[in-house]
Amino acid sequence: MTNPPHPWSNRFELACAPTAVRWARIHARDVLKKWGVPEGVIDDAELVVSELTTNAVRHSGAADTPPPRVVDGRVRRFILTLWCFPDHIHIYVHDQDRTPPALRPPSVENNGGRGLHLVEKLSSKWGYTYPTRFPDSGKTVWAQLDFPGSPAPTDVQDDATRSVAIPRQTGVQTWRNDPAT
Repeated sequence: MTNPPHPWSNRFELACAPTAVRWARIHARDVLKKWGVPEGVIDDAELVVSELTTNAVRHSGAADTPPPRVVDGRVRRFILTLWCFPDHIHIYVHDQDRTPPALRPPSVENNGGRGLHLVEKLSSKWGYTYPTRFPDSGKTVWAQLDFPGSPAPTDVQDDATRSVAIPRQTGVQTWRNDPAT
């Protein structure tokens, strides 16, 4: 892969409709291929994009509202952002729901609950963050995929990977913040 002088980024916004997941996958594959990302990483990224965008569409509004979700007269949307660095990529999916993603135990009775386990398996790191403290700002779920031959991530915690907290009415919610946000 050619080392870019600066990180490359791409932003793609879609309505929370059933076809959005397919378009997000196609877009991610096309962009990553043009950036020269290794094919194996593109395959993994495509799966991660699929899982994160599926969650964004699924949790984008009231369950009784058919997609595309319309809330308060506005169509719910999500934003897929890709960042390419010399040794890894970051995938961000921002949606308007503040509910944090949760790893659920997979079950044979339930078709759902496996997506975040797949994201965890394919990425070197993943997490979520809130862009602001305002309840209508949504959340961003992110994943980092390393290129083959990249150094393994360390457990050393520095200022860029510190835990952050937002005060809540019922206590304090914490999450791991992404160093690139």
